[in-house]
Amino acid sequence: MALMNRKEFDAAVDFFTRVLRDHPESVEAHFCLGNAHVGRKDYPNALEIFGKVLKIAPNEAAVYFNRGCVYQKMQDSVQAFAEYTAAIATKPNYAAAYYNRGNLLFSTGRVDEAVVDFERAILENPDDADPYVALGLVKLVRQQAEQAIEQFSKAIERNPQHAKAYGNRGNAWEMLEKYDAALADYAKVEELNPRDVKMFLNRAMVRFKLGDNEAAIADYGEAMKVAPNNSKSYAGRGHVYLRMKHFQKAIDDFNEAIRLTPNDGVSWMRRGQAYIAQGDKDRGIADFQESIRLRADNWEVWHHLGMTRLNLGAMNEAVSDLTKAIELNPTNPGGYSSRGLALTKLGRLEEALNDHETAIKLNGTLVSPHFNRALILRILNRLEESLAAFDRVIELDSKNAAAYKNRAGVYQLLGKEDLAHNDLQKAAELAK
Repeated sequence: MALMNRKEFDAAVDFFTRVLRDHPESVEAHFCLGNAHVGRKDYPNALEIFGKVLKIAPNEAAVYFNRGCVYQKMQDSVQAFAEYTAAIATKPNYAAAYYNRGNLLFSTGRVDEAVVDFERAILENPDDADPYVALGLVKLVRQQAEQAIEQFSKAIERNPQHAKAYGNRGNAWEMLEKYDAALADYAKVEELNPRDVKMFLNRAMVRFKLGDNEAAIADYGEAMKVAPNNSKSYAGRGHVYLRMKHFQKAIDDFNEAIRLTPNDGVSWMRRGQAYIAQGDKDRGIADFQESIRLRADNWEVWHHLGMTRLNLGAMNEAVSDLTKAIELNPTNPGGYSSRGLALTKLGRLEEALNDHETAIKLNGTLVSPHFNRALILRILNRLEESLAAFDRVIELDSKNAAAYKNRAGVYQLLGKEDLAHNDLQKAAELAK
């Protein structure tokens, strides 16, 4: 067993093979030999040896369990499930078998069945932290962050050194936008496992959301040191650089992310944004189109493509792209507001007005749709409505010079020269 503990698996195979020559019916020697083959990742031989054990002792639940682990490593989920089930049939209180089978069920999308197994594992061994972590992960997947925190906390009570429990509890805090609590849990992960790539990536995202760009960049850099070929680090840092308007640095990082993971449509999209910001419209559009080819259900890339075409004056194409973005995400007010601009350019004023009004219904605090709605109402000679719309713009943004100037125009059309004069003066003051 000392050889196994030292992970000297080749030597262990030789040793237990010799033992079996003298004791061919030894269940323990067969069992250890099988585990030694597992340690050296020789799974076919491991299964052969475990099969021999079952011929000698068909009721050894641990052998079925180990065979399940081997099949799971071989990505044969059907056979792994059968072996874990056999282990449980042989030993109904086998907590580890319930836990492993639950993980297998969870990984194959059978979440409700997985929960039953995790709960049974806890019933049989309430001091084991791992099933609580597994239940917490189920709650995270179901967007039940508070319940997830409860499960991860139970795991930590049982094992205060459980880095995975802290890390995932941090993710749950992040989901609730309780960023200080998330950062505290991520700090604990770093203490327990300073080479945890996921922690660095998750903490970088929290710091990005908090606007701490330099700290986010530092975390992505640490993730790169641990796993230089993890494309998420480059994609994440590129996103930070994009927000900081360091466009060439962003492009360089997205280039590396795309090299490592060519099918990541988000990296193509964001590199396209960086190219557009640099003024390279052709490359930007090409990247947006490749992003759409890879993932056509991403509303955001359709929106960026539509905005680019809007700015290039290709209004029909812009309307088409923005319509697709709206279909994919009908609750995004920016899609309606942007399409309203394109429709206005095409002279389709009633449709444009409807889009701006929809944007306002979705988010009444956005200035742009109120302003553009006011302009269209003025063009349609619905002057009182236009005046009220400009009033709302100024209520939302009291330093909006364009709103004062355009409201002055409406006052003039209504014959209210004094009010128009006051607004023009205000617009001039704000424009200084």
